Formats: sequence, structure tokens, C-alpha cells
Amino acid sequence: MEWNESKERFDINHVIGPDEYHVDVNNNAFTNVMAAWNLEKAAGLYTRLKEQGVLPPALVKKMKLTAGEIECWLNIARKLSREIDKKGIIEQFEGYFKLKDVILDQVGQNGLPLIPSKISTMDWEETTLLKQADVVMLLCLLNDEFDAGTKKANFDYYALRTTHESSLSPAMHAVMASRVGQEDNAYTFFKAAARMDIDDVNGNTADGIHSACLGGVWQAVVFGFFGISVVSDMLSIDPVVPEPIKGLRLNLVWKEYEMEISAANESVAIIVSSSGRPELSLMVFSRNVRVKPGKRHVFVRK
Repeated sequence: MEWNESKERFDINHVIGPDEYHVDVNNNAFTNVMAAWNLEKAAGLYTRLKEQGVLPPALVKKMKLTAGEIECWLNIARKLSREIDKKGIIEQFEGYFKLKDVILDQVGQNGLPLIPSKISTMDWEETTLLKQADVVMLLCLLNDEFDAGTKKANFDYYALRTTHESSLSPAMHAVMASRVGQEDNAYTFFKAAARMDIDDVNGNTADGIHSACLGGVWQAVVFGFFGISVVSDMLSIDPVVPEPIKGLRLNLVWKEYEMEISAANESVAIIVSSSGRPELSLMVFSRNVRVKPGKRHVFVRK
């Protein structure tokens, strides 16, 4: 990190984010926000362990860790550069908004955008086209750090400029499309990810199966269609099940509670099989509920 005296902020320069079309950029939003988040979480963990009296003195001594260093972490996190325009769009990196703007308004048979023939690979770095959207990935990973309006505004903006030439991209867009209530788009992106190797979408399956894409498909189902997230240290379930899927079911372990969850758009059924344990507090359809092990609980969207 470098201190920018004229703007009174910290910069992270000469990096490449998840989007591989633009290299050697400054203040990449994904990089900066994730760095700040890590510093804030480390500081929070230090404070919590200290308050609980379980901070290992030997470790603190070995690391030469001081309260002043913790405050330094927080100061850096607060002053790390991040640019957001008046419409709430997070600039992918410094200067991105000044590039030639290219909108992808045509789609192929798999539902993914078609790259205009007049745009050559040599031009990509000079345009707003993305191989995968750093900002959408950021919103997926730090779901509870951004409000619903910010998620929708940024998803709508970057979805029109992302080519999905990265096999990791469609699944993350499926998650975010679910979270902003775009069921049709979520299913389109999910199918593209699920069939990445079956249909050889990117023409490179012969080089090996896209295993990380398979993990993304799982995330699209669990975090997207099931709407599973963690809210205030509670498991939250708020499904968005697109047509033609009629329902979903999965097994999940949460804090040593084994449960089976069945979900449709308007209902969620939960069976906790861990016997001899107290009731479990969850959030379903944004409501606080309690489930008793050994009993089937059904919740309906209101």
C-alpha cells in the first residue's frame, strides 16, 4: 500500500483483479475492499479475544503485536481508496469509467453475451468489457457488506459488459441474479455454468474439466436458489427457485446441527436430525424462527 498525500488515502497500485482483460491497474475495487475487510476482521478478532481474556500472551509477544498496530490496520482500512459514482456503481479500478464503453446486447444459444465482431482481443484492455466482473464477485463474497440497492445497481451495470470467457463467471452471476430477484437470469447463468464442459462452452474442455466451475455451480444452488447466507451469526434461508425447477433439497451441517432443507419459492421445510440437542434459532424468509430436532417444520413466505 502507498500513501497518496494529495488525496489523503492509501492506494494499492499495479495489480490485476479477477478480470483478466485489464492488467497492471491501480486501486482495483475487489483488491482494495477485500484488503480492508481482512484488516477490519483481524482487528475485530484481536479485540474480541482480548475482551474474552483468551488472547495468547506468548503469541502476542512473538508477533510483537501492539494496540498501536491494530489501530494502524483500522486506519488503513478506513482510508483505502474505493470509488463509487452517484448512481452507486463501484468503479472496477481507477480510470475504468473513462474507458470506451461497450454494451453487450446480443446473446448466443447458451444465453451468454456475444462479443461484437468489430472488437478484437487487442482492444479489450481499452474498453469496459470484462472477462469476469470483479465487482460482482466482491458482492457475492461480502454479501452482508452491501445493501440491496447497491447489489442490483452494480449487477445490472456489469452484466451488460461481461463476456464470461472465464468459466468462473456464470456461476457467480447466477448467485447475484438470485439475490437481486432476477430468476430468469439466474437460471440462464446457472445452466451455462452447469453445462460448461458438457457443451464445451469456452472451447477448451479438452484441456481439462473446469473443477472450480463445478464448485461455482454448487454455490449457485446453495447461495443463489436456496438463498442461504449468514446474517448476524444466524443461518438464513430465503429461496429464489426459478422455473422450471419445482423444488430443491439438500443436507447441511450448521454448528454441529445436521439438517435436511427442502425449498420452493413460497415454502421451506426443515428437519433437524441431531437428537438430544436444544432448539435451533434460524432465519427463514427474513423471520426469526426456532426449530426442534426430530420434528419437521414448514415455513411459508408471507
